[in-house]
Amino acid sequence: MKHYERVYYYCIFIIYILYGLSFLGIWNKAPIYLENMNNFFKLFISIVLIYLFNPLRKTTTCTDFHMRIVFSAAMFLITSTTFSAIKLNIYDTITHYKTNNK
Repeated sequence: MKHYERVYYYCIFIIYILYGLSFLGIWNKAPIYLENMNNFFKLFISIVLIYLFNPLRKTTTCTDFHMRIVFSAAMFLITSTTFSAIKLNIYDTITHYKTNNK
């Protein structure tokens, strides 16, 4: 197993734990760490994808890990943008409700 594969699996594991802690409300600092971990993971996946699928590389073989990282990158982008949009929409609705009902 290559180093970037190991880092990828550790990041996924940590993100799942932080999502669970954040969703269940067990640890109030989990959303802060989750946001930082998401930003790191986005950067990491971007760098790995650029490295693996660089058009200047001579040989490119698509392994199971490559398919896994591309799929998770797509799912990660979809979920992070969706959750961010929902979170902002809910926050805007709550603040609008609070300001109008005072």
